[in-house]
Amino acid sequence: MNSKLLIFLALIAFTFGFATYEAMKMDKKLGSSVGEILIKEMPRDLTLKSFDNEQLDLRAAGEVFTVVHFWATWCAPCEIEFPELVNFINSMTNRKDMRFVLVAVNDVDTKVKKFLSKFNIENENVVLVKDSDNNYQKFGSYKLPETFLFDKKFQTLRKFEGQQAWSQNTILDYFNSL
Repeated sequence: MNSKLLIFLALIAFTFGFATYEAMKMDKKLGSSVGEILIKEMPRDLTLKSFDNEQLDLRAAGEVFTVVHFWATWCAPCEIEFPELVNFINSMTNRKDMRFVLVAVNDVDTKVKKFLSKFNIENENVVLVKDSDNNYQKFGSYKLPETFLFDKKFQTLRKFEGQQAWSQNTILDYFNSL
C-alpha cells in the first residue's frame, strides 16, 4: 500500500515539476520585460492585406508616425481594450503626421467587420488590415494585443505590450509630445 502511495506522489510531483518547467520555458519564449523592444525598425517583408484583398505596404505612407496595433475578435483583452483605443485614435484626428494600422490577426473577415461596426472610427488616418500569414511574428509578437509605434524613419520608438489604458494622461502626453 505504501509503495502505491509513493509511486502516486512521485507521479504528481513529476507532473507538477514538468508543468512548471514548461511554463517557465514558455514565458521566456513569449514574454519580454516591460519596455523591451525586440525589433529596431519596421519589418520590410510584410504581406498585410485590406479587407478588400489589396496589399498594403506599411512604408508607403511616407514620413508619418505609424502605430501598428495587433488584435483579434477572439482575444478577450483585445475586445476590452478596443473601445478605449478607438477613443484614443479619434482624439488624434488633428495629427495628420500619425497613421494607425489596426491589424486583425488570424481572424474571420465577417467577425471583424461585425465587431468594427460597433465603433465609430472618425480618424481618416486609420487603416484596417488583416494578417492571415502570422506577419505579427515578424515584429517579435506572439501574444495579443500588442502595439508598436514607429517614427517617421520607420525606427521603433515604443512597444506597448498587452491591454493598455489608452485614456491615461501619460500615454496621451507621450503621443502629443511627438
